[in-house]
Amino acid sequence: MSKVEEKLSKVFSQFVRLSRADEHGYCLCFTCGDYIYWKEIHCGHFRKRSHKNTKYNLKNNHPQCFTCNIENDGEYL
Repeated sequence: MSKVEEKLSKVFSQFVRLSRADEHGYCLCFTCGDYIYWKEIHCGHFRKRSHKNTKYNLKNNHPQCFTCNIENDGEYL
């Protein structure tokens, strides 16, 4: 991944999580509903990031807890 794309991914992830955070900085996990601080929740993708055409689509990116995103591989349908 290029340095520019790496930086873009980081900024986009922060945007997704902050835009869905409440006034105290907490987000709901899109999958299980856990309430987690924005810096501790992941930016999960419904379609994996390898699909370039949806990688930065806001409909494809949502706050997701570590368990749902990593341990359960995104909880894909």
